[in-house]
Amino acid sequence: MSLGIAQIRELAVIALYQRWFNPEMSVEDVFNYVKVAKTEFTQSVVYEEIDEETLTIWQASGRVLTSVTEQNIPKQLQSFPHLNKNEALPEYLVELVENVTAKREALDQLLNEHIQGQWSVRRLEFINRFILEVAAYEITEVPEDKVPAVVAIDQALDLAKRYSDDRSRRFINGVLSQLLLAE
Repeated sequence: MSLGIAQIRELAVIALYQRWFNPEMSVEDVFNYVKVAKTEFTQSVVYEEIDEETLTIWQASGRVLTSVTEQNIPKQLQSFPHLNKNEALPEYLVELVENVTAKREALDQLLNEHIQGQWSVRRLEFINRFILEVAAYEITEVPEDKVPAVVAIDQALDLAKRYSDDRSRRFINGVLSQLLLAE
């Protein structure tokens, strides 16, 4: 099963994140890592491992354990349920990662022009930065018939919803909306 463009975009954000801390990793290395290790990312909560304080916090938030051992695939990896070991490295993944990396300075400068207040790209959490950079690249560099700008923004917000929090999602929406208006 081949990957959709939304999944490729998500892999690009993951690859940019990985390569920030491990610059020697190639896009193919990151892709192969996700293919092989995706099952290792599952969270497992065993009731006996939860202390009283954590249990109280969970109960206060309305969280209920459905069984003695509750296993969930984190929402971050729900995009890749059928990613198999034989999946070929998508060309668009390489294009996104390599071009965002090569154009990072220009993309960050462009994003800084649309960030309000005392914020800058350098002050952002890394995952939010990479989501913004991928979206900015798609808005400014990818032809509209391949990836419409509104789709790039919508999918950036979806990534922010999964990998960040609601405040970051609103922030990303504001920055990308300003960028789109300026285009």
